[in-house]
Amino acid sequence: MIEQNTITRMETALDKLMAEKAGQSGGRFERRLAKSIRRAPRRVKKAAGALLQARSYAGHPKLVVQIDERQLDRHFTTLINYLRSIDLVERRKGLVLSILGGIGFSLLLVFGLFVGWMVWRGYL
Repeated sequence: MIEQNTITRMETALDKLMAEKAGQSGGRFERRLAKSIRRAPRRVKKAAGALLQARSYAGHPKLVVQIDERQLDRHFTTLINYLRSIDLVERRKGLVLSILGGIGFSLLLVFGLFVGWMVWRGYL
């Protein structure tokens, strides 16, 4: 049987990583966790769901016996490994490059349409 103490320890470790890596420091734990793993693979989202379910079961004396401690530790390890792998610099760099790529493509398309219009009208 798992203790409330263990789940609180897991929650504290996740809180620290979410604040450090994902910038999620205020609000309810469930909402911060959901925002932190928005771009995560399916297995990470499944692990987060299992952890939240175990968290809700831990407050009830009859439901706490349904929590599998080994499985919960695996889910916790999956979440910790995902949050540790987040690289903020790389994520920001990717966002900036994505925006610049979209702007560059739009400008190239407008320029191509303008040249096509100039050829069609006989100016070139």
